[in-house]
Amino acid sequence: MDNLQNVQPENQPVVQNQSEQKQVDVQPDRFEVASGPALAPVQKGSGKVWTIIVTIILAGGIVGGGAYYYLNNKAIEEKNDLQTELDAANAKVADLTAQIAALNKTTAAESNQ
Repeated sequence: MDNLQNVQPENQPVVQNQSEQKQVDVQPDRFEVASGPALAPVQKGSGKVWTIIVTIILAGGIVGGGAYYYLNNKAIEEKNDLQTELDAANAKVADLTAQIAALNKTTAAESNQ
């Protein structure tokens, strides 16, 4: 049992008592650093937040613009189609009105005889 209590991790120095503990500097864990070009220091997430915000705004603008373009063109096409139908209906009404006027003249002429 005594052997288990004295076991320390490799990076940690063995401390005998509390007064000695204050004087011992504990080294941080070792990190392996890859060799390569130095990277610019990153501020604590502020760049990422702005990038996300700008991306969302741009994506919304593109999607909104596309939806507006599609719906506007569709509305213009429907308006043109309905106007064509209305013009055809008005032409039929004008033709029928002319036929009624012609029949009224013929009926009036026959009744006068």
